[in-house]
Amino acid sequence: MVVAVDSERSGSARKGLWGSLVASAKGEVAADALEAYRRAGASVWTTLQELDARHHEQSEAERSPWSAHAGAQGERLCAWNAFCLQTIGDCLVDADYAADPATAGFVPPALAEDVLAFYSQVEAWASRAFQARCNPHYAIDVAVPAQLPAWPKRGGDTSTHAVGLLDAIRRIQDRADVAVTEVTQEPLPEERSTQVVRIRQVTGEANAKAEYAGGLWSPGAPVRVRRDVVRCAREALDLYYRLGQLAAMPELALTSIGRTSGARHAAVGAGAGVGSDESVDNEEGKSRRRVVSVGLAAMDPWRLVDPAVRDKLRRIPAARKALERLWATDPNPLATLTLQEAIEAAHARGDVAYAGDTTSGRLGCFHSCPWGPIYVVKRPTVLAGRAMRALETFTLEPVKGEARPGSRFDLLVTTFHPTESLRFGGSRPTAGLGTPASE
Repeated sequence: MVVAVDSERSGSARKGLWGSLVASAKGEVAADALEAYRRAGASVWTTLQELDARHHEQSEAERSPWSAHAGAQGERLCAWNAFCLQTIGDCLVDADYAADPATAGFVPPALAEDVLAFYSQVEAWASRAFQARCNPHYAIDVAVPAQLPAWPKRGGDTSTHAVGLLDAIRRIQDRADVAVTEVTQEPLPEERSTQVVRIRQVTGEANAKAEYAGGLWSPGAPVRVRRDVVRCAREALDLYYRLGQLAAMPELALTSIGRTSGARHAAVGAGAGVGSDESVDNEEGKSRRRVVSVGLAAMDPWRLVDPAVRDKLRRIPAARKALERLWATDPNPLATLTLQEAIEAAHARGDVAYAGDTTSGRLGCFHSCPWGPIYVVKRPTVLAGRAMRALETFTLEPVKGEARPGSRFDLLVTTFHPTESLRFGGSRPTAGLGTPASE
């Protein structure tokens, strides 16, 4: 069975022995994987250049986002998202290299994880941009306006982050100004006034956050000030990310307004809108009652396992034993089934789907017991009390300690990488995914 890998932990040093020694002493890791994503991201700039070239060739009426067909709007929106994600990742890496030239080619592990969260979504949006270019009736299959990947709750407030985020703001703001000018320029029909007012409101908030963050920053700023710089810069980038989507698809301004730091927004995409937090909480409550009504006696111990690999794993003695141990040591199987029921309900609603790629169609299962599916969020939703954002990928995993009160399981939300084998026992692994294949 071919499976995919947990995470990028190795890579050759690009700056020679001295750089390797200094980086090792500081606990930094090789940035080979990040550099690969940066190179692949060159397609984003090509897409933007082609968009700009075609844009200048069009008449004034054709250039207007208001009159563009669905495919043109979708292409511009998806290209904007890919551009923002790539830019933020690039700027954070560049800021780290500039802060410590001796270890260029290496980055702190926490920074690598932060950057990878942005880079990992670029391909998905770039692919959608290409699809929209070829289809004038293209409908985006995830909820938009989408949010940036979640910022880390702890850390991520170093001087490197501050410099990198402020640089990203400068690069993104320039393109945002052009996009907003095109969608808000006069004269406009009266029926568009509501969208324009809302787009201008988001523009004003984004610019205010950006200006405040820039005004606060200075090299050697106190820790408290630096944290405020990072906070304001993040909020500005959240707003610019959303602003570019509203400018590309102005009708979104009718259904989405407010700060992107909120857990959920009214959204369009994937053929349906998004409900409120309360409706999701009710769904989870119903899930719990359904589990209770069925009872643990009727529980299928293989229910957590990816359906694509269940039959294969049933024939492997080590897999059967690992699953038996998992349930035998679960202090609250009911809570586990309730969480699984909530995930299945979100899958049935279309809020989440099995994560896939362009070749096999499915990324596959997580590489350790219970070998659950890798999911991708299609519409913002709430699972296990956590607000999930579009294009985040996750699976269900057992964790040590009380990550969730009364439950041994929690959601592992991360970027997944290929691995070469399944794990049937041992300690908690790092992130990984499996691609079902012939044994």
